Amino acid sequence: MKTPSTDLFQLIKSLTAQEKKYFKQFSKMYSEERDNNYLLLFDVVDEQTEYDEPAVKKKFTGNAFVNNLGVAKIYLNEKILDALSAMYAETDGAVLLKSRINHFELLAKRKLMNGALIAFEKAYSLAIETGSLTLLPHIIRQKNLMLSHHGKKFSPQEFVANAEKAIEQTKILENYLQYELLSIKCNLIYTDSTFLVDPKKMKELDEIMKHPLLQGKGDVLSYKAWFYLTRIQYRYYFTKQRTEDCYNLLTNALLYLNKNAKETHEWQVANFHFYTDIIELCFSLQYFDEASVHLKKLNEFIQTKQQPAMALQQNYFAFKIRFHSESGLEIEKGIEHWEKNKTWWQTQQYKFEVNTRGIILVAVLQLYFLAGDWKSALKILNELLTSKLAHGYERFVRIYWLMIQFEIENIELLHDQAASVRKWFQKTKIVSKEESEIIKFFQKIDKAVGKKEVEIQMKELQQRLLKQEDKSANGNSILQDWLESKITTQPMNKILQSKIVKRSN
Repeated sequence: MKTPSTDLFQLIKSLTAQEKKYFKQFSKMYSEERDNNYLLLFDVVDEQTEYDEPAVKKKFTGNAFVNNLGVAKIYLNEKILDALSAMYAETDGAVLLKSRINHFELLAKRKLMNGALIAFEKAYSLAIETGSLTLLPHIIRQKNLMLSHHGKKFSPQEFVANAEKAIEQTKILENYLQYELLSIKCNLIYTDSTFLVDPKKMKELDEIMKHPLLQGKGDVLSYKAWFYLTRIQYRYYFTKQRTEDCYNLLTNALLYLNKNAKETHEWQVANFHFYTDIIELCFSLQYFDEASVHLKKLNEFIQTKQQPAMALQQNYFAFKIRFHSESGLEIEKGIEHWEKNKTWWQTQQYKFEVNTRGIILVAVLQLYFLAGDWKSALKILNELLTSKLAHGYERFVRIYWLMIQFEIENIELLHDQAASVRKWFQKTKIVSKEESEIIKFFQKIDKAVGKKEVEIQMKELQQRLLKQEDKSANGNSILQDWLESKITTQPMNKILQSKIVKRSN
């Protein structure tokens, strides 16, 4: 049986309250009486937390349009997109540019030359401002076609100048597309999970990086080409574990952006990518002092924008929580940040990518764990598992479950709970040597007599884990830190803080 499409559900969930209001007003203004059914369908889908097509059909029992619900969903999807296009016609650069080009071409066809030339200048200026390299040659060539049809009114020099400009913009576009192609070739290698251990793949990547266009910034002909070049170099340095080159490259990129500040969409996009890249790098390298500085700058960048991108707000929200949970610094502030924004999260979470939602909740779980708030930690843990947001972190989350059970002194239940976790691992066929040792420890800990024997078993587990060669990233690092805290009686956040790396300048 074919699985019902969730595209419409995801589109509706991506809308802001303002966009939903505009859609309904737009629909009433331009729709026929029969379209009231589609507004009702919109409301029914909007009320759902997860898409449930049988529930939709049940809601509209007896209504003719539900007999072909697939067509109704496509129609509603189109109406929403029409409304969004109309709503952002004067504010979204890409939508506005297409509208400007359309005005220019319509006036030219009607031989209204003065209006056409004014419309052309508006379209051309907006294309330059938004960095629309793919449309610039088209706009200029359209002007030349217009001039050729009304040749008597224009000088030959104007034809030549306009043709030369079109050729120049075409070269810039080609240069940009070459960088885009190089990026695509690199990404095809990166998406192959075996490339790090495959000498042929690594050699192929090294050969791509020898391309003349990747040797220096002097060959880039546009801002967008520079952006691609910088990101290609960063990813390559990261792959080669050239961490200082990574950090310096991103730092210099942000300095360049600050010195060449432009209130354009592409400038904001570049800032967004480089801020998120450098903060993610700092987390990876445990440069948390530097991460704190860049987080403040990212927040300042968001606050100075009149219309901050949703992606920027989402990333800052996630990074702020992760900063506190992964560094062990100011745990209370991390929890305060989560509690303060919980209402916002409830309304906005479906606009986050599923993977990002999982990362955020795992970070919140760790915050509550570090704070010793076992009740709140279990609540988040349950949400992760029941909502299926744990996904790639489910192994990590299940180990957390066992540690929390130990903390709340459910020792007599740990044997059965650990056996349940083992069954899950066996079912998924992904259990590692380390995880097997961890589960074995929790299955036997109820047999330990007295605090001293528990400590001995913990030390033995700690030693066995340190000897294991299987270092899969599955949450075992946090278990090591937990064991260390139990053996040394140090707070876990202090153990995390002791691992913070001080970057040498």
